[in-house]
Amino acid sequence: MELQTSFVRLSSLFFLSFHAILFIFLYLSFPQYASASILGNQSDKLALLEFKSKIIEDPQGLMDSWNATLNVCKWPGVTCGHKHQRVISLNLNGHRLAGSISPSIGNLSFLRILDMSDNSLHGIIPPEIGQLIRLQTLNLSFNFIGGEIPLTLSRCVNIVNLVVDHNSIEGHIPDEVGSLTKLEMLYLKNNNFTGNVPSSIGNLTSLRELYISYNDLVGELPDTMANMRSLTSFGASVNTLSGEFPPALCNLSSLIHISLSFNKFRGSLRPDIGLAFPNLQNLYLANNYFTGSIPASLSNCSDLLRIDIPTNNFTGNIPLSFGNLKNLLWLNVRSNQLGSGAPDDLNFMNALTSCRKLEFLDIADNKFGGILPYSITNLSTTLTKLLIGNNRISGTIPREISNLVNLDVLNIKGTLINGSIPDSIGMLSNLKNLHMESNQLTGNIPSSLGNITGLMRIHLQNNSLEGTIPSSLGNCNIPNSIAQHFSLQNLNLSFNHLDGEVPVQALTLCAIAACLTLLLLLLLCCKQKVKQRPSSTSSVGEGYTRVSYDDLLKSTGGFSSNNLIGSGSFGSVYRGSHSQEGTIIAVKVLKLDKRGASKSFLAECEALRNIRHRNLVRILTVCSSINFDGNEFKALVYPFMENGSLDEWLHRKEGEMPQKRLSILHRLNITIDVASSLQYLHSQCHTPIVHCDLKPSNVLLDSNLTALVSDFGLARILSDSGQEAEVNQFSSVRIKGTIGYAAPEYGMGGLVSSQGMSIALGFFYWRFSRGEDQPVNYLRRMKIFTALLSMHYLVK
Repeated sequence: MELQTSFVRLSSLFFLSFHAILFIFLYLSFPQYASASILGNQSDKLALLEFKSKIIEDPQGLMDSWNATLNVCKWPGVTCGHKHQRVISLNLNGHRLAGSISPSIGNLSFLRILDMSDNSLHGIIPPEIGQLIRLQTLNLSFNFIGGEIPLTLSRCVNIVNLVVDHNSIEGHIPDEVGSLTKLEMLYLKNNNFTGNVPSSIGNLTSLRELYISYNDLVGELPDTMANMRSLTSFGASVNTLSGEFPPALCNLSSLIHISLSFNKFRGSLRPDIGLAFPNLQNLYLANNYFTGSIPASLSNCSDLLRIDIPTNNFTGNIPLSFGNLKNLLWLNVRSNQLGSGAPDDLNFMNALTSCRKLEFLDIADNKFGGILPYSITNLSTTLTKLLIGNNRISGTIPREISNLVNLDVLNIKGTLINGSIPDSIGMLSNLKNLHMESNQLTGNIPSSLGNITGLMRIHLQNNSLEGTIPSSLGNCNIPNSIAQHFSLQNLNLSFNHLDGEVPVQALTLCAIAACLTLLLLLLLCCKQKVKQRPSSTSSVGEGYTRVSYDDLLKSTGGFSSNNLIGSGSFGSVYRGSHSQEGTIIAVKVLKLDKRGASKSFLAECEALRNIRHRNLVRILTVCSSINFDGNEFKALVYPFMENGSLDEWLHRKEGEMPQKRLSILHRLNITIDVASSLQYLHSQCHTPIVHCDLKPSNVLLDSNLTALVSDFGLARILSDSGQEAEVNQFSSVRIKGTIGYAAPEYGMGGLVSSQGMSIALGFFYWRFSRGEDQPVNYLRRMKIFTALLSMHYLVK
């Protein structure tokens, strides 16, 4: 027995020793197997070095330490797994990288997170990305990526978050997207997708957020969406979708956010729609063709925050049960067919006083009748905007209006309101816009209006008011006094204090009013009717800062001349302050009365939506709207450049401080910056772009004197042949650019080309080298000219 036990122990020891020796032998003889993880790590490094080679701009130096000597796991933006030391995450978000995505990205076989959002990447999504079978998050948003969604992406069956919004991706949404059954977030908005929404999208039963807004999608939403029982947020605004309110959505009780604005949906809403969405918080249905009544069942959505349904054909009235929506912040039913003119139309206002969080109430442009209830003044601490104009509302303005201490917009124009304007209105210290025109108001203009120091717009015309304009209005905190925004037409003013000068003053006012009326009629005859559009939103999509005309008016002090930075052929640029963030911005307001200004606006938007480079000015947002006078308004918003334009440094105005001087190093750096931007526009864009108006006033300098090329109002997008196409002739200006800087052939009607722009760049450099006021010695001129000539050939 003991002999048998000893034999077993000896056998076990021999077995272990044999395997230990075998392992050592294999380790020494075949290291490629024994250190497979090391070899895999090396393949990741090679893949990332190939990826780096496709990045042409890295202004923050993120990839400076990406080299063959440093361990790949220590590279910035790279994360490796603890066990196998393979790359599992590549996070390059927001580093202003420019270039394309290398197909080598598909060799990172252990990658789980790929985030390259908020950069300047162009090109396409490489099909090799389908090799990343472990991928869970793909975020390419806010770039300039084109092409189509590669069908190979369907192999990434473990993907949870697919975010490719704010790019230029085109084509259909592929049916294969339905095979990504683990998806929880799908962001396709702000692209160029066309066609129908595929029915396979109903397979995504785990999806929580789906955004397909701001595309060119058509047709009805598929019935298969009824299977997406986990969906909480659905955005499909600004497409050409049609049909009735999608019945499939009514099966998704989990929905919190529904946005279908700016489509072609029609029909009435289900009476029980509120019961279908017990958790609903936001309902956006603006600018469709919905009819019928507003369902009272929406009051069952106790968490409802915003109801935004303007510009439809809803009839009936606002349900009294809306008073139960204790969390309601926003109610906008403007431009419908609501109300009947009956005295009880405004009973809902009494109910809304229970909504103690209500901030925005817009019922303008409907058929509401009845007397304005005093109870609306009970919303004393929350209401900021009250718009009830263009209705059949009567009664007087209550003295208790002063309770609305946070009100900044009050619009009661075009109603039947009578009586006098109460003196208490002067207690609305936050009021910015006051519209009371076209009513039946009588009495004197209250002097207390002068106490509202932030007032920017006041319209009182077409009433029977008497008295004088309060002299204190001239002390309002806006440049050039408030008088320039004070509409006085048809006021019954008294000038008794002027004694014998009454007839002269009265005749003068009448003559001015007659001239203005005649001029207005002439302009209306010459100007085409402006296409209807939302008056309070910017023309950019979701994800961008939304600004209204009112926002820009406030930020620039009423477009004050004191904030005027510069003025060109098609627009004026104003300095402003972003009200939410406190940052300084530059607002370019188009002069739409100038021929070619609208085309210049389109050209600049078309160019800037497809480019991003560290030496090109970055657009923050745009606004295409209607101003408070009913006229078309277009503006572009840019970051403010602390050091102004290059022209200001080269040609100092009389009285300016003499320290504005550019050293030789600064000049060379600016030269390189300008050349780099044009090289990018001509050679590295998905579609080549020619600036056409390169001159010192269009080169801006930031706080570090880095040059950024601006003003793409004359830009041309080239065809595949490298010449400007007729379809891209946005501007009607015959000479493309400024005389003295434009290429000679442009003045003779030649087509725009990158070669012609290189010649124009030569003129720019030559004049730049001579722009300094003080004499430049011969040696310095030679150095400058040599560098400029080199940059000229760089972009040729």
